[in-house]
Amino acid sequence: MKHSAVLIILICLMLAACALQATPIAPTNTPILTPTATLNPTPTEWLPFDPSIYQDNNGAQICSIPYIPTLSKEQAANLSQVQIASELFILWLNHYTASNTPKLCRLLDYRLEAITDHPYQRGVIIAHFSVQIAQVPSNWVAADGTFEPQGWITQKRLNLSVDETPIEYTLTILGGP
Repeated sequence: MKHSAVLIILICLMLAACALQATPIAPTNTPILTPTATLNPTPTEWLPFDPSIYQDNNGAQICSIPYIPTLSKEQAANLSQVQIASELFILWLNHYTASNTPKLCRLLDYRLEAITDHPYQRGVIIAHFSVQIAQVPSNWVAADGTFEPQGWITQKRLNLSVDETPIEYTLTILGGP
């Protein structure tokens, strides 16, 4: 008796499954997204693309050399650690706006939105900023940030530290959050 009850239940389940599969689905007008569909504009839709940039090995090497801004103790007198970091970070960003900066790492403009102490890491400061690049590829196209029109990459963040020597303060870029 037990086996026949199980058999009847299995047959009912199979019939129900077949009935579900046979139910036609009405077509909709909802478009199907394909891998080639572009949901958001890409940087190359807003900016010139220069593939020859990689032929300038000197530029790529210069971009990989870290620039270390300094602020003398006299210039930093009466400034807080966050204010010193802000001044140093502005110097760091200004370095990349110079006309002789290689295209791969050149900035047209930048906005420093905030400099704050890291909530969990003592001695670490977070810079919140946006940059405007002139073309792609660019070293500023990285893991964080959002592409905006006219070459802006917004919502960028970097972790920083300020180091003190007997005569000056220096900025160290620690990396992303």
